[in-house]
Amino acid sequence: NIFDVVILSVIAGYYQYIRVKNLSKAINNSINRPYYAMGGYGPTPEPEFWIKKSGCDVVCMGEGEITISKLMDAIENKKSLKNVPGVAWLEDGKLQQTPRAPLIEDLDSLPQIPYELFPMEYYRMLRVAKVKGTDFVFPLMSARGCSFKCNFCYRMDTGYRMRSPEALLDEIELLYKDYGINLVSFQDDLLMSSVSHTEEVCKEFLKRNLPVRWNCNGRLNYCSEELLQLMKDAGCDFINYGIESMDQKVLNNMKKGLRPEMIVQGIEDTLKV
Repeated sequence: NIFDVVILSVIAGYYQYIRVKNLSKAINNSINRPYYAMGGYGPTPEPEFWIKKSGCDVVCMGEGEITISKLMDAIENKKSLKNVPGVAWLEDGKLQQTPRAPLIEDLDSLPQIPYELFPMEYYRMLRVAKVKGTDFVFPLMSARGCSFKCNFCYRMDTGYRMRSPEALLDEIELLYKDYGINLVSFQDDLLMSSVSHTEEVCKEFLKRNLPVRWNCNGRLNYCSEELLQLMKDAGCDFINYGIESMDQKVLNNMKKGLRPEMIVQGIEDTLKV
């Protein structure tokens, strides 16, 4: 395949880093080398490191929607990167970068993704916990950000921004009807950052009555028996909890906002439901 532009999104970690190095080698050695951009939580705080290690042309910092659209215009029309918000590049060996674009506060204002332009037959083959061989799985986000302040987290932007449950379920309904998606894997940093948001999403799932299961990241001090039952009734069949430690001193040092007794109670309630 010949591409004009290749963009990789990277969180970080050793496994992803090795994959990025291998993909970068293939991209840079290709006969018709495309314009190569990179973004995500990994490159955003250290753009120079990632540019030098990957050989990419530019790093996009922060959220991608505004930056990528401006970058595509600059590439197509051979404009200066200095007018593109939130990008970093090397010029004569020195790092150049522009101020980041503002965060998108109203997530419902983003246009519908044109899924018909993507090879959905491959995207829907994502494999996750409790997946069946006949499941078509798709990753989605119900919100961006997190209300907690764990100091080991890769998330750098403050605040928590939610999609409306109606808009979220409109998209899930489209994915089910058009592409057979029957399992949604929520990629929120923490779907349970807001109990009220979690409840509203669950109620909208129940209202639509779609044969779609889902999983998410959870928070043990928020998972009351009542909330867990509502999530289960709405189709949730797997929750990934970040326990980190059962030692209070370690939890305090992490600014985890948890106590061991909360962890035990949350696990017991989860197993009960």
